[in-house]
Amino acid sequence: PMADHIAMAVRRIRNDKLLPNPFHHDIMVMFPAEYHIAEHGLDIIHDVLGVSLPAGEAGYLSLHIHAGLTEEDTADSLASAQLAAELIHKIELALHRDFAKDTLKYNRLMSHVCYMILRIKKHERVSVDMDSYTQTSYPDAYHIAAEICSDISTALHLDVFPEEIGLLALHIQRVL
Repeated sequence: PMADHIAMAVRRIRNDKLLPNPFHHDIMVMFPAEYHIAEHGLDIIHDVLGVSLPAGEAGYLSLHIHAGLTEEDTADSLASAQLAAELIHKIELALHRDFAKDTLKYNRLMSHVCYMILRIKKHERVSVDMDSYTQTSYPDAYHIAAEICSDISTALHLDVFPEEIGLLALHIQRVL
């Protein structure tokens, strides 16, 4: 639970032990409302306990907040963030690019991948089918999207609707 996490985080800081959060930025992009609340929580912790927790803790607290608002537990939220970061990295490798995490292009792509993961987990379909258009107009982006969707299917042990490939291809094409 979140209270245990906060207690452990405070204890770590008081013992000069820092727990890095490699998914801090990705969590911030995936769960912006929860992150904003978590930042406020860090301020309250500072005011009440006199302990300044690092910004990375806001990322971890965001996962707890998200879990409290949804049916997903904290571990599943972190797994989704990790999967999204891995998929973005695979896209970077396929494109031979390294995206700056503070750019609009990166944030849009990350947001799309995160929502795509959530849709797949909920077995929801998108209402637009861009599959044939992107396959014809952007074959390279489509090929990468197909590989990424295959990776998602394998990681989640769930089927990915074909419309997701075309939509992801559009988002990949945007970052080119």
